[in-house]
Amino acid sequence: MIGLLTIGLIGLALCKKKRSVSGIGNSKCAVSGLKYYFVTNFIGNAKYVVNYTDGKKRHEDGSTFFDIAIFSNKKALNAFVKSLESDGYIKA
Repeated sequence: MIGLLTIGLIGLALCKKKRSVSGIGNSKCAVSGLKYYFVTNFIGNAKYVVNYTDGKKRHEDGSTFFDIAIFSNKKALNAFVKSLESDGYIKA
């Protein structure tokens, strides 16, 4: 399982490759363009929650925007995760 710190380092490495980063605090480039998701279980009444980002959507303050998908059964969750992975998302 890749941790969020690792995701940030991967994003930073990608930014350095493009030579567009001026430091770790550059929020527009830290994970820009990096598609990733993570799954959490049993949040409130939701059985499975998938948080995912395409790395392009941003809040007004420049932070990354996460979409969510909520599932009540494992079959639907696995189908959605499979579709994310086929679209190029990596598991965080």
